[in-house]
Amino acid sequence: MHSLVKECTETLRQRTRCWLIEGKTTLLSEKKYPFPRDKLPIMCKFNKEQDYPSFTGYESGNRSILMPSDGGWFKAKAIGIPEGISQPVYHDHKIFTYHLDAEERMCHISLLWGFMEKGEADSEILGNEMAKALDMPIFLVGRGLYSSINYISFRNTQDLFTYLKNERGEEDILKKFLENSTRTEAFCIFYIVPSDLRVDEILYGLIFPRAERVVDRDDCKAYVKWLGSSCAHNLRKVHDHGILHGTYFVPKWFNESRYQRIIHSNAYTGNHVVGETETWIVDYDLARQADPDNRSDFDDEIEALIYLQNPLFYGEGYIKNSLRNDFREELAREFKEGVNIGYENDVFQIESKLKRRMLKMLTQTKKAMWELYNLPAALTRARDYIEYVIMKKKISEEEFKRETKSIDGPLEDICSLH
Repeated sequence: MHSLVKECTETLRQRTRCWLIEGKTTLLSEKKYPFPRDKLPIMCKFNKEQDYPSFTGYESGNRSILMPSDGGWFKAKAIGIPEGISQPVYHDHKIFTYHLDAEERMCHISLLWGFMEKGEADSEILGNEMAKALDMPIFLVGRGLYSSINYISFRNTQDLFTYLKNERGEEDILKKFLENSTRTEAFCIFYIVPSDLRVDEILYGLIFPRAERVVDRDDCKAYVKWLGSSCAHNLRKVHDHGILHGTYFVPKWFNESRYQRIIHSNAYTGNHVVGETETWIVDYDLARQADPDNRSDFDDEIEALIYLQNPLFYGEGYIKNSLRNDFREELAREFKEGVNIGYENDVFQIESKLKRRMLKMLTQTKKAMWELYNLPAALTRARDYIEYVIMKKKISEEEFKRETKSIDGPLEDICSLH
């Protein structure tokens, strides 16, 4: 376990509780699976009192958990929802959840809430084979099968949460499940990964006003350019093997007329993880074979890496006068330049010491900014909402100094971790 990655993970992620229920596993390595092979982890609500064994892990996205492992981190992906009114319900040895159709904000044509359908799990396995061929240190431990899933269908997340908020209580929701649900099966995937610190996660602290005062401007620019080049270099490897990380376009309709396309892509910074001195691609649930004669597919993924949900670029709610941030714009240009360098099979090089120092400092910066603006610890990929908070919440100089005074990341301290 790399101590700096562990420290940063503990700083940025909150723990959540999971349970072990009966299930089927297909394991490539039983030694790396931390549970009995006939048990599956799940994040859910129990309708009745239960005595299933439980454990805690760090949240990863909205449906996965992390646990320290000898080889890095054990990741269980698609095992439910960690909290909130949309958590799956476990009742009488059955799992009750929701099914959603495609919508603008989703990256799936079909989604089983909290879990994986077979096609998504198959894509993960395809992507793992590709990662192995590219010598990326992502190890597939195996996959699990939840054989008794029952779901209610909704068109999109808005319809789902409108329904949940209007229901009188959990008993009414359970009654709806028991009377009107469809049975299916679902899958989860288990990995050993070297890190789960997402590149966009590390960058988020830099979009706030006065962020340039807690980091060295030149060092930060160099680090961001390295991140862009390293991510793009990995994406180029994927493309050279004839694989797309996973990009689709979905029509957007207005008054029954199609007037534009909405891009859904895995090839964005949230699916690149960063360690002390390297980055890697993860999350292959949309991976597919590329059409070698269609160059635009590859270009779309380069554009997605640069712009899609990248916190350095302004969101859709950008208002020039109130959000204008010269430092953020400067970093956005550095990241884009880095991507262009990396996709040409080069990497913008910086010293390993600087990579470690910046990883620690940007982790501290993000945590400080989250606390300064009173943002939920579990909030991820909410650029437009964060920009709205920045516009509405005025932070005094005293508040800023108090919250950021502990950000230091001295190089000698970081190097002493190794």
